Amino acid sequence: MRPISDADKSIDRIIETDGLKIGNSEEYWVRDEDGRVYRAAWTDNGKLAYWWDFEGESPVDPVEFMPHPLDPRFAKDSPV
Repeated sequence: MRPISDADKSIDRIIETDGLKIGNSEEYWVRDEDGRVYRAAWTDNGKLAYWWDFEGESPVDPVEFMPHPLDPRFAKDSPV
């Protein structure tokens, strides 16, 4: 796990429904301060931006995330 501040919050897909336009980052497995692990993405609708828990369908405040093990941005020797 890495600090949530290291997660890439770049929007990679836009969902449009009922007049709402919501942008989401890639999905991560994240962990909160209580140790709960769940799947979440950074969400930005142009007015509010926050981490969204897909299982609980609610905003959350994770402290760590797990990058994909083959993602070169998070390789051991990567400068990122």
